[in-house]
Amino acid sequence: MKNYIIYLILAVALFTSCDKKEDFEQVDSSVMDISGEWWMEYSAGDYHSGLTKLIISNTAADDGTEIWISDEHNFWEYKVKCPVDIDNLTFSGNELENLEYDILINIKEGKMLEGVAKSTSGLVTDSLYFEIEFGDESGTVYQASGWRKTGFLEDEH
Repeated sequence: MKNYIIYLILAVALFTSCDKKEDFEQVDSSVMDISGEWWMEYSAGDYHSGLTKLIISNTAADDGTEIWISDEHNFWEYKVKCPVDIDNLTFSGNELENLEYDILINIKEGKMLEGVAKSTSGLVTDSLYFEIEFGDESGTVYQASGWRKTGFLEDEH
């Protein structure tokens, strides 16, 4: 009799734990197409930074008009809220406030192109390009170019 009670408890636990959640609704960010982690190289004249990580994410407003761009202290220590045109996958802004330290930043010619870049391992992924000028190095415009992080270990830097 004791075994039947144990089997009954296990059966009830099994059937109640497999209850489907039909009320689940996935909510996508308004800037999901351009958001993510990117491997970027910054260059100006003879200077080349090597690959560094960049993060593009949504703002709290989630209205599709602005994105956060942050290098997570990998290149220049910057984090700015930048206007975006999500329909054209472009972004730019002048005199953007840097949240990392007190300077203004200009971002121009920002563009994401879907499926035109190749990662280090040769996988096809999205491309990102923009020009950036930092207020504490006025006059020097860096070209930032790179590709979306693939998630594969052979593409980590």
